[in-house]
Amino acid sequence: MDTRVIESAPGTRRWWILSAVSAAQLLVVLDGTIVNIALPSAQQALGMSDGSRLGILLAAACVAGPLIATRAAREKRQSTR
Repeated sequence: MDTRVIESAPGTRRWWILSAVSAAQLLVVLDGTIVNIALPSAQQALGMSDGSRLGILLAAACVAGPLIATRAAREKRQSTR
């Protein structure tokens, strides 16, 4: 058995994890940007107050974070099998 492949696997896995976390962070930032751009016109159309707008921004962030964390944990479990 070639030990070089086994020794390099943990380092390779770290880079894959880093890239997955970076991609997830990019999606969170992109989602926040889209919400911030689209929300003023939606606020005006729906007649929402500024407080309601802030609540929607917080709700979007609170939903996106746990979903990404759950997905990352599931991927980690599957990669260790």
